[in-house]
Amino acid sequence: MEVEKLLKKYSKNISFPNKKKTFLDEKDIVLITYGDSIIEPKVKPLKTLTKFIGEYLTEHINIIHILPFYPYSSDDGFSVIDYKKVNPDLGDWNDIKDIQQKMDLMVDLIANHI
Repeated sequence: MEVEKLLKKYSKNISFPNKKKTFLDEKDIVLITYGDSIIEPKVKPLKTLTKFIGEYLTEHINIIHILPFYPYSSDDGFSVIDYKKVNPDLGDWNDIKDIQQKMDLMVDLIANHI
């Protein structure tokens, strides 16, 4: 897999941040992704993302920013219907919690589309 080759090539030259700090700085490595960017058959995308994080990213990335994962009506997730729910096509709150347990988590608050 191309990602594995790149990680092997560059991981020796990367210093990873201390997870106990409270603010972002230049040492943070952030992955920004939609909840369904990595998929596999018959598995909810957030479960697949959690698995991918555990297998490939925890030693290389310390923050994941998941773009809107709420139920939505349009605009690729940015027209949120219910902020209290996870889009069932992606998974559920337990999947979000599982991701957060693997690394720091950022999510969108889409206030200008209310």
